[in-house]
Amino acid sequence: DGFNVPAATRVEFSLVNAGGAISPGELAGETIIDGDYTVTSVNAALNVQLESLASFDKLTVTGAVDLDGVLNVSLLDSFTPSLGNTFTVLTGASLSGTFAQSNFPSLGGGLGWDVIYDGDSVSIKVVEQTDVPGDTNGDGRVDITDLNNVRNNFGSSGDPIVGDTAPFDGTVDITDLNSVRNNFGAGPGAQSVPEPSSIALLGIAGGLLALAIRRRRY
Repeated sequence: DGFNVPAATRVEFSLVNAGGAISPGELAGETIIDGDYTVTSVNAALNVQLESLASFDKLTVTGAVDLDGVLNVSLLDSFTPSLGNTFTVLTGASLSGTFAQSNFPSLGGGLGWDVIYDGDSVSIKVVEQTDVPGDTNGDGRVDITDLNNVRNNFGSSGDPIVGDTAPFDGTVDITDLNSVRNNFGAGPGAQSVPEPSSIALLGIAGGLLALAIRRRRY
């Protein structure tokens, strides 16, 4: 179901990820791909663990990188990054595309995360973070991921629940949909996705409300 490899592993051929998960090490480690790395599915994942400023997972590609899919970041051994800490987690001879979704651990203390794309690398950085209305996953941006989170969990509740957004009330409802609509495109490095039209969002809202009503009847 994926590519689970130990520390400092070398893959001596180009690699296409059509939906698996690459984890560079059981602990913090590095995977080197001698060739190109191409992601062809939004479900393909790169799992990155951060142990310290000097020890974290890296994916190093000698050829071209064509990105898509999901970036999952987790912390090891109670490591707590500080403001400004930057981790270059992926490098290649060239880079195109971006991750469709990024999942980060919560830092608290007014801190959050940003993904930085350069011509040949991807880095993640700890930045100042405030609660952005419409941001459902804590990455500081309001984009298509947040809209999908509201859509997929509309009518659900929990503590926490994916799709709930500031002000957090533990329920995914029309307030959250309006927060995404009103703040779509806000935040640093937001995905360059055209803002949904009001008519389209109203149509989504109507469908979600109908779904919520059906759920309550059952």
